Amino acid sequence: MRPMDFAKRTAANKLVDYLCADPENNMSKVMDKINAICPDALFPAQREAFTKVMSDPDNNMYQLMMRIMNLNPAVRNDMIKTVLVESNLIAWGIQEKMREKYRCNIPWAILLDPTSACNLHCTGCWAAEYGNKLNLSLDELDDCAVSLPDPESETAAAELGASISAFLRTQSEEVRSMFVLRYFYCESIEELSARFRCGESRIKTTLLRTRRKLREHLIKEGYCEA
Repeated sequence: MRPMDFAKRTAANKLVDYLCADPENNMSKVMDKINAICPDALFPAQREAFTKVMSDPDNNMYQLMMRIMNLNPAVRNDMIKTVLVESNLIAWGIQEKMREKYRCNIPWAILLDPTSACNLHCTGCWAAEYGNKLNLSLDELDDCAVSLPDPESETAAAELGASISAFLRTQSEEVRSMFVLRYFYCESIEELSARFRCGESRIKTTLLRTRRKLREHLIKEGYCEA
């Protein structure tokens, strides 16, 4: 990490810690500090909106943020630092460069949801738009539960991903496609059966055997306990 980015992250994280220590009294003070150090051209509209919200306890967004402050402190602090510091302050410049380099939009966030099984049908919600059959079976994934020495380490996560990819490359194209469609794209057993033109029992058996093989592979690699 560049020294400037490290300095920005350290300063921003200290502001988050200051905010979380006494949210009601420190919320407006944090925006005053941010406005004092930020260049005028840096997100002026967004900073103005946040400043207005944080100085108005009757504002709905203010009340929402105060509810967030009532979350478990460890979860709350990590979430705020991830959203405000990492995703905005640190990542924004990188996103801008990548947008220019690849001439495409770089999303601010990507939604990963283990299920779309929701019956609320809220306007604009992706689950309401696409139905409620995209379910990721946690029971199935329990067969391959892993243990990382440092769950927050990007290096450890990347090494695990490389290990799983190496295993999948040893499988047939059909088995590999079936596994990826089920556990990465959340296709149902019924959909896989139609796609591969075979019975659901064969799909289930193939996935079960593949998960067991993957577990054996991960045990050898030290990611699973025997």
